[in-house]
Amino acid sequence: MNSSKLNICIIGLGNIGFYHLYSIVKYAKNIKILVIDRKKKNFIKIIQFFGNKHFNVKKISLNFRYNLDFSDEIFDFLLISTTSDNRYSIIQKVLKKNKVKNILVEKISAANFKEYKNILNLLKIKKITNHINFSRREYKVYNYIYKKLRKLRSQKINLKFIGFNWNLASNIFHFVDLFAYLNSDNKIYIRRNELDKKVYKSPRKNFHELKGRISFYNNKGSTIVCEDDKRNSIKNKSNLLTIDHKMIKFVINEKKNLLIEHNKKNGTINKKKFIMPYQSDLTYKTMSKILRRKANLPSYLKSLKMHKMLLTALISHISKYSNKKNVIPRIT
Repeated sequence: MNSSKLNICIIGLGNIGFYHLYSIVKYAKNIKILVIDRKKKNFIKIIQFFGNKHFNVKKISLNFRYNLDFSDEIFDFLLISTTSDNRYSIIQKVLKKNKVKNILVEKISAANFKEYKNILNLLKIKKITNHINFSRREYKVYNYIYKKLRKLRSQKINLKFIGFNWNLASNIFHFVDLFAYLNSDNKIYIRRNELDKKVYKSPRKNFHELKGRISFYNNKGSTIVCEDDKRNSIKNKSNLLTIDHKMIKFVINEKKNLLIEHNKKNGTINKKKFIMPYQSDLTYKTMSKILRRKANLPSYLKSLKMHKMLLTALISHISKYSNKKNVIPRIT
């Protein structure tokens, strides 16, 4: 990517926002970056981590702001890594006074489906190229599996992810999107909701979490099962992703960077190590692919049906089983 003259804005300097910035600073030169965050300590962390000399050598102009009170900017990229509850208002405020060419947004892409549609309509009106950062679509291991499945006559698969304490309400969006990617983004339906009839506290303050089991299917007959089991008995057996086809089976252990491929036709089993990319390696490369129109990431429009189905189901479940009256469901 020719990074000269690029003007980039990052809103939200938590974990993901920090890695977005780290990736850009690591790989780019001669660019302008505006970082927005409410916490002064996050800006101090950046300066301490990189040092001013690093920015001077790479000719990177880095500016900090605590609010959205800026105007007349032309951003080549707007990266939003805040929590989902203020996503719509942020996009609305920035686009009102500035021009944006590309937007990359973290999941969950909106607080609810109404706001999701509002964001989509705004992006259409402004004619902004947009992507949701479902990063597994850019992992080489899943690109490999995708290509393997494309060579088979039928792409019908059964995908299963069973984990222990993996924040299902928040992270299920990643696995359902991966399921959509491997199935060429067919429409997905809920098959069975077996989530616990209880709402749990999220590791993030004032947000909600869920545990239990929920499954989906699409019009090809493929299925996906996601389970966050609270029992300690499965703790050491969890966090394995299985993708099962009638001709081939893949077992992926992301923590151990291990892919096991079982060819059911000839009985061979191959074990392969792969590299799990960090977000600090992905962001700049993904931006480059977006500029070249080569990114695998879905747009707001492409991910519309999946978000409608998931957001509606999870928010409804939280509303029904929360022990507080008039609760506002919050997942991020």
